[in-house]
Amino acid sequence: MQAWPKAWGGRWAIGVLRPKRVAILEAVAIGLIAALAAVLLTDGIGRLGGWRVAMARTSGWPPWLVLPLVGNRWRRFGGGGGAGIGAGKGAGSGIPQVKAAL
Repeated sequence: MQAWPKAWGGRWAIGVLRPKRVAILEAVAIGLIAALAAVLLTDGIGRLGGWRVAMARTSGWPPWLVLPLVGNRWRRFGGGGGAGIGAGKGAGSGIPQVKAAL
């Protein structure tokens, strides 16, 4: 006795996970991953800022010199070094494309 109709063959997930349910599960997973990434990014930015200030206090150099130097030194990791050069300009909001896809 099979638990799924014969027309589905061996692909039981097609009948169990309907497209709408799959879309909802994907949206929930994407939302959770995006929320986790936002929390980690916020925490990382806070830690890096605290590290810069601690370095400015303990370096013996004047803080008005240390803070910009440290910021400029690490900006390449954040993509701040010419990331926008040659990039195309985005036009529109993309809402019609999203509506068409749904």
